[in-house]
Amino acid sequence: MTDDLGIRHPGRREAAVAAAVAALLVMVSWLAGQLGDGNQTPDAGLAASVGADVNELDVAATVTDDDIRACLTRPFARSLDEVSVLYSTVQLVEGGQTPVLILENTTGELRLCDVNGGDAPSMAPVELANAGTPVRYLSNGRMTWDCDGTKLSGFQVTNWYSVAPVVDRAELRFIIDGTTGPWFSARAQGGFVRVHGWLGEQTDGAKVKLESRLLDANGDAVAQTEVPTDPQPIMACDGRSIQIG
Repeated sequence: MTDDLGIRHPGRREAAVAAAVAALLVMVSWLAGQLGDGNQTPDAGLAASVGADVNELDVAATVTDDDIRACLTRPFARSLDEVSVLYSTVQLVEGGQTPVLILENTTGELRLCDVNGGDAPSMAPVELANAGTPVRYLSNGRMTWDCDGTKLSGFQVTNWYSVAPVVDRAELRFIIDGTTGPWFSARAQGGFVRVHGWLGEQTDGAKVKLESRLLDANGDAVAQTEVPTDPQPIMACDGRSIQIG
């Protein structure tokens, strides 16, 4: 099957920490109304090319009460007055844009919400960042990829972090056969940040790596040990599984 970008999608293998029926139902509800028309979205293959140095993921749009309600399911919460919004932005995704939220219910549980629906942090117990540990994972590696044999047809990755005030933004980029693509960049808010990136179709046998970094307000790297800063190989279409983070 070929999509609007001319990319074949014969099959998908997903590396996700958890998949439950309830989460799938939330995803269907979320997808129904959250994707935009895609006019502001970088091309899916942009990260493979030499172009703009940074793709700013956060866009000037408002998260609505309906967006928050779309993320609520029992037993987490039933209404807006049962949750606090800890992180709220609208970000670009492949094909459009989506509200991105971190909610906290009355018992202190967190819920992460984006185009994939709502889910709990993959780390348990949840440990938040502090001055001594300025970066902690909330979820370390939702990755999906499409393969045409051994050729990577598409790849997406999402990371959620708890961050100390010293962290201004989180970024990731792809390195393909030694050529660096632009950074996908998201600004921290209220001690949290979600960063997401994607690739279009690559040549057969292309060597792809993923590089991540956390920056302060001056654009300098924040000293931390939670997130690997060396480029990590993506081996999605050669029969091996991957775990980054």
